[in-house]
Amino acid sequence: LTIRAVNNPSTAPLNLHGSLRATRRVFRSLPVPASIAGVWHAEFAGPQWLRRLASMGFNLSVLRGWYGKSFDDDGRGLNLIRRNGRLRRVTPMRLAIRPSRLDGGLVIASQYGDDAPLQLLRVADEFRSLDGDTLLGMMTVDLPAMRGLCLPFLLHRIEDRKSVRRSRSR
Repeated sequence: LTIRAVNNPSTAPLNLHGSLRATRRVFRSLPVPASIAGVWHAEFAGPQWLRRLASMGFNLSVLRGWYGKSFDDDGRGLNLIRRNGRLRRVTPMRLAIRPSRLDGGLVIASQYGDDAPLQLLRVADEFRSLDGDTLLGMMTVDLPAMRGLCLPFLLHRIEDRKSVRRSRSR
């Protein structure tokens, strides 16, 4: 996947399915989004081995069938999962602007509450903007052996609820 980031000062296309190191370098160069309110469809990024591993891992977790995320204007979000042909909103999260666990620069980060499933208690997703309709996210885990590691993913804005309904049939 090669895309051109509107807000990125570089004019070179970004390869977000290349190495993890290159994806992290892109993430470091991106700005904090002005807003992430809306509905977003997810796509794993990074090298092929990591995308495959992520897909298998998610299918064994509470996020089996992960489709994306939705965020409101009040700093709340939900994961979207596809189960039995329907999209469901699950695992509430809160949003905050804070320093990145990966590079110390500012990000919009989602954090799960104390009532989240055990698998998600130490997980936070960090977001920076590729353009107005695409976010580069990095899933991080706050555990000693996992600090500094990340799972990159893209979120693509879906314009309206009809788009979400149409995507269910795919």
